[in-house]
Parts: sequence; structure tokens; C-alpha cells
Amino acid sequence: MAPSDNAVVRYVTGQAKPVHSRMVVPNCPAPFIFLPYRNPMFDLIDRMVDTMIVINETGIIQFLNVAAETKFGWKKEEAIGRNVKILMPKDVGDLHDAYLKRYLDTKSARIIGVGREVVAQRKDGSMFPVYLSVTEQALDAGRRLFTGVIRNVEETVERTKTVLQQQREVLTSQEQTGLFFARSWVLISLHSLDAW
Repeated sequence: MAPSDNAVVRYVTGQAKPVHSRMVVPNCPAPFIFLPYRNPMFDLIDRMVDTMIVINETGIIQFLNVAAETKFGWKKEEAIGRNVKILMPKDVGDLHDAYLKRYLDTKSARIIGVGREVVAQRKDGSMFPVYLSVTEQALDAGRRLFTGVIRNVEETVERTKTVLQQQREVLTSQEQTGLFFARSWVLISLHSLDAW
């Protein structure tokens, strides 16, 4: 299905009744985008600290929260309707649709229900390590959504490096202090022997 420049995303209530506000999303493959839902659950998800992204069974971004906008540099209106591959390095993104199709065909999960560290990509092309966990939600009419919760491990990696560096410095200091005391003890001992 070719992208449509005038595809419309309707904000709907939790009961899937259309309301009056609409948003035009460029590059949105019509007609199957219905999210984000305007209900308390999506309002809650939007305010969560963890980065959350919802895609459909074809890999099209349906929703991303404010933390995702901040982390990846994509605004909602830029990302909704595009393939989630925009958030991955090219080599991984090129395989993502096949991974998703294989899961839908076989139900053999490699990441769904299991978390793992992966590399993500910001809009500016910079890459960073994240911990990704994915859950699946079944909707009516056989449709499915997948929610990715992304935790930045960049800070954890930096903290670990800092702790390791501090431990290395302490060990080096202890070794140097130990050598000083060992040399002092030898000198004292030699001085004591000279006194005999």
C-alpha cells in the first residue's frame, strides 16, 4: 500500500466512537491508523517516564509517548504512520518486517515477552543502547498491537564504567600504598639490622 499524504488519524474514545479532533499525518499508509486513543490509559502512557511505542501487526507506529519523542527526536505527527524501522539501525530495520511476519505466522517469539538489549537510532542518525521489552495485545477483528517499552541503558553503561574506573583507581592506590609500606618495613628492618 503506497503512503498517502492526506491520511487522517482520528482520535477516538475508549469505546471507539469518533470525536471531532483530527490530525493529518504525512506518509501515513491509509486506511488502518486509528490511534492514539483518547482515553485515560493512553493519557497515562503518554506521561510515563519510560519510553513507549505502539505498533500494529505491519510495523506501523500507532502511538509514541512524550518520552519517546524526547529520546528519539521524532514528534508524534512525524512518526505516527511510519514504519518502526525509523527507530533502528538500517541493518536491523531491513530485517524487522520479516521478524514480525515470522512471529505472526509461527507464534515463535524471540523478543515478544522477553527483554533484551538492542541498539536504537535517533532521528539524527545517532545510535544508543537500550533495553527493549515487547508485549502483544489482541484487538477486535483479529488485529494486534505490539507495545515496546524502552529503557535507556546508556546511563547504566556510563555508571558502570565510572564505578569500574573508581575501583581501578582505588586498587592502584592500595597497591602503591602497600608498596610504600612494604618498602618502609624493609628499610626499618635493614636499619634495625645495622644497629646490631
